This record gives sequence, structure tokens and C-alpha cells, in this order.
Amino acid sequence: MNVTVTIDEDTRERVKDLPRRMSASKLLRHSIKANTYNEKQWAAYRLTPEGKECIEFFRPMRERFGCK
Repeated sequence: MNVTVTIDEDTRERVKDLPRRMSASKLLRHSIKANTYNEKQWAAYRLTPEGKECIEFFRPMRERFGCK
């Protein structure tokens, strides 16, 4: 499925600064899964290569928001 996401100019410029292997679509997929999966689905997903990569990528953001 193709989805259109509207972002502002500042965000558009920052997307260009993402690491080569980390795309905006991957981050969106991960965010949706994190918010919609049940515990069993999440436990399985977080063991996948994409899950591990995204969790590590989001670690600094979680710390900025004061999340454990």
C-alpha cells in the first residue's frame, strides 16, 4: 500500500540527514507497529532485524522524552 504523509519543509530537510539504511518509510512502519501490535506480536517483531534496528535508532529520542 502506498501512503502519502504530509511533512513541513524543516522535516523534509531532516529526512535527508537520516542514516543511509534508515528511511522515513521504515520509521513510519515501525511507529505504527509499535502502537498497534499486541504484546505477543511486539515480542516477535522486536527480534527481527528491522525491529532491532529501529529500536536502537529511537533510543536517543526515548531518552530525550524521558522514557526508560
